[in-house]
Amino acid sequence: MERKVLAVIAAFIVATGVLFITLFLITALAYPPTPAVNRTPELLSAYDGSLPTSVYILLILGYAAGGLAAGFVVTKMARRISEGISLPVLIAALLIIAGIVHIFVFMPGLPAWVTAAALISLLPLSLAGHSVAQNWVP
Repeated sequence: MERKVLAVIAAFIVATGVLFITLFLITALAYPPTPAVNRTPELLSAYDGSLPTSVYILLILGYAAGGLAAGFVVTKMARRISEGISLPVLIAALLIIAGIVHIFVFMPGLPAWVTAAALISLLPLSLAGHSVAQNWVP
């Protein structure tokens, strides 16, 4: 049981790290908002809605890569204890909840298609990471 919990925590940390790296790369494409923009919800929404499409694509890819990495890590860490897809589905659900909080609190002006694509990509790619981990031969 402890190994499952640790696997889920580690997978969540890995997925968050992948997303943070992606957000860092996004700053090369678009300057972060000023502190005045961050303090005003209307200005922050306008800023997020005016970003170039390449930023949106990179954000979606960051969420997707995080889901893939999380599914891989949770499967590799709990390989002897949990053989099914319950842990990759659990980590995908946790990442979707965290993604909803991240997008609606910190990036409120994103277009709906970006929000939907980023959040919907988490479950299938977590399961893909699970599949890759099962077939991985070191």
